[in-house]
Amino acid sequence: MQKLTEREERILSAIRTFCAQKGYAPSVRELCAALGYRSTSTVHLYLDRLEQLGYLRREGGKSRSIALVSTPHAPEWDLSALKTANLFRSPEHTLAADYLMQFEYPWQALAGLKDFICALGKTLSPAEYEQVGESVWISKRAKIAPTAAIDGPAVIIGPDAEIRHCALIRENVLIGAGVNVGHCTGVKNAILFDEVQVPHYNYVGDSILGYRAHMGGAALTSNLKSDKSNVRILVQGERIDTGRQKLGAMLGDYVEIGAGAVLNPGTVIGEHSNVYPLVTVRGYVPPHHIFKSQENVVPKIER
Repeated sequence: MQKLTEREERILSAIRTFCAQKGYAPSVRELCAALGYRSTSTVHLYLDRLEQLGYLRREGGKSRSIALVSTPHAPEWDLSALKTANLFRSPEHTLAADYLMQFEYPWQALAGLKDFICALGKTLSPAEYEQVGESVWISKRAKIAPTAAIDGPAVIIGPDAEIRHCALIRENVLIGAGVNVGHCTGVKNAILFDEVQVPHYNYVGDSILGYRAHMGGAALTSNLKSDKSNVRILVQGERIDTGRQKLGAMLGDYVEIGAGAVLNPGTVIGEHSNVYPLVTVRGYVPPHHIFKSQENVVPKIER
């Protein structure tokens, strides 16, 4: 197929993202909103072009007339995108690598996290880790502020990690090397890969944050639905029941979360994606995308 221009690729990717999140095709006006275009005629021109090139087809007389055509280069954003190996491509950057990779979906690892951490802690070298209490192990190279609270049980804090003033580390937490848990940040039942940053007023509960993931100030993971029902994740129009009443967020490697953003229960964000500040995120955000709002998720353009 003929290579697309940058704008054609951006529109096609926006259609694919909308379909992956909603399970149905966008209308022209919804595409305008997602892409920031004021004129529907502009979008129609690009759709005509994409149809001529064989990337999509349209059925007349329907408001949602767009149908994607499978191509060799089309990314597949189905349930496989949620699998552990596809979300976390740097497993060497966590002590939980072997444990985590045995699960098809990463949230399945949370149920047995306490037992895993307690077993792992007993294998750590006393020359490198100090055991504090019954089941808390802290690297001798970690920096712990005097006002930080490490309640446990089942906590491991890796080398060169920094736990700042008034941080609260609750039960079942594995903190990797070089992690920054900042002022008034709370962490509970979570795996933080190496070099994760949650530096200011964050809450990370029932979540897994991939290598070098970063949450801006006051960004939060919400881990419990208001009706207390099981958390389900919507991908490609299909809802997958996680089997968990409490589930925060799964953030792939290098994900950037803007300040003040709220990640609803069961949010999954693919690697190298960015989330705007002060937004609410629900469902699945594909890798290498920018989440501006629930209706406006666009691919990153490498420059």
